[in-house]
Amino acid sequence: MRKLKRVMGRLAVGLAALLAFAIYNMSLDRHDFEAHFIDVGQGDCALITCGGESLLIDAGTPDSYEGIRRYLLKHGVSRLDYIVATHGHSDHIGSMTDVIEGFSPRQAFISHHAHDTNTYIGMLEALERKNISTEAPERGRSFNLGDAVCTFIWTKEYEDANNSSLVLMVDYDGYRLLFTGDMEAEAERELLASNADISAAVLKVAHHGSSTSSTQELIDAADPGIAIISVGKNNDYGHPHKEILERLSDRQVLRTDEKGSIVIWWDKDKSGVEWEK
Repeated sequence: MRKLKRVMGRLAVGLAALLAFAIYNMSLDRHDFEAHFIDVGQGDCALITCGGESLLIDAGTPDSYEGIRRYLLKHGVSRLDYIVATHGHSDHIGSMTDVIEGFSPRQAFISHHAHDTNTYIGMLEALERKNISTEAPERGRSFNLGDAVCTFIWTKEYEDANNSSLVLMVDYDGYRLLFTGDMEAEAERELLASNADISAAVLKVAHHGSSTSSTQELIDAADPGIAIISVGKNNDYGHPHKEILERLSDRQVLRTDEKGSIVIWWDKDKSGVEWEK
């Protein structure tokens, strides 16, 4: 009887380990390429995974870290390969210091526009403390994320932080996603005048859908099938503004205040969209 109990005990432990392994693998890259637009309220945060590598673009507000931490771990990310801080406002880098401390990225990209806020200084100090390679990229700088290619298509510094946002194009086998940070009309006009190819299947709408951004010219040039708006429910700014929703009326618009976190994925022969709510 004791022998049977030992055998059954070992079997139970083995089944538990197998189940844990299966759950862990279900949380890893389920598709060849995934873009996660994480719901952080009135802020921005996106996770890109491809080929076992991961990139985090912005890190929400100062209150976002616990939600970001849980989300990354749920999806099998315990360490980041790259982070991008599009600009220094606290609704984009609010939890970046904690992300740096908790997920030890090996490479960081930051805007050329510096800040003197505690949030921004804390981020720089964490990057230095963790000895993380940090770069303010020039236009055209690219890096590989698995089989995806990430290229900074606009990096110019302006007097204000929003227009100084790093603009990143992520290209996976011809499927393109455009991340615009909080860039506004001034920077958009110069980007378009540069004759850059900004066509993309997915547009991360700038500045949470503010009317200061997302000119009709930029939307037409990008010509996205899907537009993602990262925005807080009942926020104080009235985002997204009516004008922007009208400009995007012929696109599929997905909002984090309505859908929660949104995932767009691609495999070699198919693609899909999922969300929390």
